[in-house]
Amino acid sequence: MSRKSKGSPFSLFAFQDAITSVCGVIVLTTLLLAVELTRRSVDEDAPDVESNAARVREIRSETLARLQAIKTLEETQIIPSADVGSSGLSKAELEERASRVESRLESAKKEGERLKQELEEAKKLEEPDSDLSKKIDELREKNRLARDEIKAIEAESNEPVDENVVLFSYSEAAKEKPWFVDISGAKIVARPTLEGEETQEFESPDEFLKWARRRSKAKEYFVLIVRPSGAASNDVVSMVLEDAGFKIGIDLVGENRRLEFMAVRDKGAKR
Repeated sequence: MSRKSKGSPFSLFAFQDAITSVCGVIVLTTLLLAVELTRRSVDEDAPDVESNAARVREIRSETLARLQAIKTLEETQIIPSADVGSSGLSKAELEERASRVESRLESAKKEGERLKQELEEAKKLEEPDSDLSKKIDELREKNRLARDEIKAIEAESNEPVDENVVLFSYSEAAKEKPWFVDISGAKIVARPTLEGEETQEFESPDEFLKWARRRSKAKEYFVLIVRPSGAASNDVVSMVLEDAGFKIGIDLVGENRRLEFMAVRDKGAKR
């Protein structure tokens, strides 16, 4: 008869649990390290926020350092001998070192060019805005013109006043232009303010009214300057012009007063 064992059978479950736990710890540790490395890499790659002036100073310092390094490398001379140099290195080692120096020199030159370009771009940030400079120049020119105009007005105001002269002014920028009509007993004289028009003289009110009816009501109006001898003619002329739909103004002057006319430029009008 076979003999049966009464002991418990051998099991590897406990060993498997231990291995699984160790593997889990290793995986968890690896993930934590990966997260930490990723965070450090992001922090190192994050750009620093600096002012333009500080950046320009930093670029200038780096450029000077690179140029000095380039100058030092260019002055370095490696003279290989047939077998062994004065430093105890073989020809192959000297050639290898010369190759490394040339490589470093080339890299330094490229970096120097990059820094020079970046420095030029940074300098542009310090230059004033071109549109702003243009506006400042325009304001200065307007200010100069205003000062010249004030001086001209002051000089004109200091001139002696002729008491026998009556001065009539009108707006140069107005859409409707006046005709100054000098009415006396001898004749009627219409002086224009429109460019291209000429002074008109009439022997009688009828001749003047025949001419005036052909003028534009939308663009022109009449300023009647009445002398004592032309009062009767003015009554007829003013009544007919009003009935025809023209705008009129009336001013009384002395019989022998001299008339002068001056265009006034508005403050906001362009020269």
